[in-house]
Amino acid sequence: TGTVNPNFNLNVVKGLSTVFRGIGVNPAGTRLVLGGRWSSISGVATGPTAVINIANPNAPFLTAHRSTGTVATMDLQDASVSPDGTKIALAYGTATVSDYVYVFDTVEQTVSYRWRKFMRDSSFGVGMTDDIVYVGGHFCKIDAGPGPTDTMAPNGIDFCTGVFYPGGAWRTQLAALSANDGTPLTWNPGNNTFRGAREITVTERGLLVGYDGDRTNGFLVGPLAFFDYVAGNDNQAPGNVTITQPQVNQEVVTPVHVEATATDNTGVVVYEVRWQNSNGQWVQADGSLGANAYAFVVAANQNGDLSTDFAINPQGIYTLSIKARDAAGNRSSTWSTRTVNVDDGFVDPPQSCTAVIYADGRAEISWDAVNIPDYQVRRNGNWIATVTGTSYTDFGATMATDYSIRIWPGAGPADTPCNNVDGGGASCQAVITAFTAVLDWDTVPGNPSYQILVNGIWQGQTNGTTYTLAGSLADTFTIRYWLAGTPFDLDCNNVDGGGNEGPSCTAAVTGGTAVLTWDTIDGNPAYQILKNGIWQGQTNGTTYTLAGSLADAYTIRYWLAGFPFDLECDNEDGGAGPSCSKVAAAGNVELTWDPVPNNASYFVRLNGVWLATVNGTSYTHAGGNIADDYSIRVWLAGTPVDINCTQ
Repeated sequence: TGTVNPNFNLNVVKGLSTVFRGIGVNPAGTRLVLGGRWSSISGVATGPTAVINIANPNAPFLTAHRSTGTVATMDLQDASVSPDGTKIALAYGTATVSDYVYVFDTVEQTVSYRWRKFMRDSSFGVGMTDDIVYVGGHFCKIDAGPGPTDTMAPNGIDFCTGVFYPGGAWRTQLAALSANDGTPLTWNPGNNTFRGAREITVTERGLLVGYDGDRTNGFLVGPLAFFDYVAGNDNQAPGNVTITQPQVNQEVVTPVHVEATATDNTGVVVYEVRWQNSNGQWVQADGSLGANAYAFVVAANQNGDLSTDFAINPQGIYTLSIKARDAAGNRSSTWSTRTVNVDDGFVDPPQSCTAVIYADGRAEISWDAVNIPDYQVRRNGNWIATVTGTSYTDFGATMATDYSIRIWPGAGPADTPCNNVDGGGASCQAVITAFTAVLDWDTVPGNPSYQILVNGIWQGQTNGTTYTLAGSLADTFTIRYWLAGTPFDLDCNNVDGGGNEGPSCTAAVTGGTAVLTWDTIDGNPAYQILKNGIWQGQTNGTTYTLAGSLADAYTIRYWLAGFPFDLECDNEDGGAGPSCSKVAAAGNVELTWDPVPNNASYFVRLNGVWLATVNGTSYTHAGGNIADDYSIRVWLAGTPVDINCTQ
């Protein structure tokens, strides 16, 4: 009737922006479950959840339920009560440090959360069935586990705060978590919301999602999406499960691979899996053993079958029990069981491994067989292949390459290092005679073409096994060929065939002038002059004069067969160099100086300023003052050199 019941009047003391985020009633109508922010109810600080006894509508009272482990901050965005009233979920968001989903049991005592899941980014909405917690927000990658988790792939955005954490499972703004332990289920429809999926409402028929986008699961549906649990009312339970792996009494290695199938009129959605050891203890969500039965809830694959792995420890005899469940919540009538002998998986790794390394980079790897289905071949610490046999061929190897064989015996990886053995192979010889190199190498099977490199630079290509080109003993000659799409380099061994002594050069440095003299190079009409690696000039002769000092490096560069060769000059000290004298005579100043080789003109300077240009080695300055500064400037290879005059 909408009439207010005056007896329902529990005093709520306002706290941090008091708000009730979620409210629900158990099926019997005797308990009211609340989630939200308040300071106290009926004078009691309950935490972010509370349970009120409403069995007598005229005398409601707060039960002994108290929740610890989290506080009701402004980040508490939503709450949802499971239909059976046994659990309540809280969604915290808007700050990375508080981006968690919590689930509390509604028992009437002080409890910490049953589990919490780090969503790694904003979580705005939450909705519960008895078995599943649906979460909406702005996350894209969340924490995996504790049960087996399908990583899946991003479905929409692939960049959010969550990607900066190691591991995790892709769940794009929508996620379904196991109500038992928070394990992400294999469900990632995704949507294109901008702020994040905000409103999550669970009905008997399906799931409603409200968000500020228009696409969900790839469909253009507008800002409200609906996931239909079943097409109509479904009361037909799945058939009993057929377990196909492992076999009855089979000895298996953990992690134990389980495969099963069941039929249903609308399709199997999840499988409930239990493990019990011979002492009656049950495997729990964290892998420990406990007295209470625990069922792992594993999503069916696209064919409606079960195919997953379980880490079962310690070793021993276990009973595996499985039921199937459809979207309407109907379960198989009977647990299908199988007895399995679980081994701890500790298999000794191979005792030895040998890698025969050939000169062409081929590595023939072989190792001892052990009781393991497959082996990982690793190169320099990185995986390269998984094989079922005991041999493998790799390419691109050298004697410095580290190979190892890794097995997974059940408790972690175990590696066997391989011993490298030189297998020999193709060789190459470069005979250099008078600066001409003749390369000769062995045929490489299966390789029709060879590339020629000098000092790492491509020079040519041939289908034969010999090649002639210009070169010196200082050069590095390489034959490059390709096998299985991989390049291999064969370095040649240089042999002196004579006539490789080469020309010489002398730089006679006198004062500030360097006179370079070198041997004639046959077939080379022009020489480039370099000082300290910088080009200075060019000549067709075998001598050159330029400004310089003993500290400078002089080089003659010439070209043969299209290749540059540098001839370094040996510096020789020629003394102080040319000098200039000044003498006062009859009111004049007379200057005389030494001639400078290969120089025609001399520039007389007075106090740093040009005075005269002469072609000889003397000059008279009429009316000059002997106290003034006189100097003679010459230009060598574009560089000015000054000779100071003294008395």
